[in-house]
Amino acid sequence: MKKRVLLILFIALTTIGTAQSLRDFKTKSTANSAERTQMLDLMRERVYDRVQQDVVFVVDHFKVMNDYAFFEGKAQRKDGKVLRMPEDYGDCCYCGALFKKTNGKWHILEGATFPTDLWCYGLSERFPNVPRSILTDAAKN
Repeated sequence: MKKRVLLILFIALTTIGTAQSLRDFKTKSTANSAERTQMLDLMRERVYDRVQQDVVFVVDHFKVMNDYAFFEGKAQRKDGKVLRMPEDYGDCCYCGALFKKTNGKWHILEGATFPTDLWCYGLSERFPNVPRSILTDAAKN
């Protein structure tokens, strides 16, 4: 009986500890390098599709919890030159995305590349399973 109680307690504590861990990916580290790079590569593809320029990101916000991640940052040309933007694009050089991990791979649920408005407003309503703690204040509204 004592072993069973200890086993149940161990499983409960392990599940609680890992299921709700909020991770900050704003800065690249050895612990987050692979996942962070995978997600930012998805954003780089989106930017390239729009402006045919290779970019890197200045990350302003990047939080991960469970199988969701939320990113906001600014794109800059990889070669350091000024990013050339088409006339009809909104806010240079803002980019943002809500990611979900499925079968071990991240994909973009919803995102914005140089939007003309606040794309993330109401995100928590559109995706109610997303942990609110990973979102910015604008995305929580």
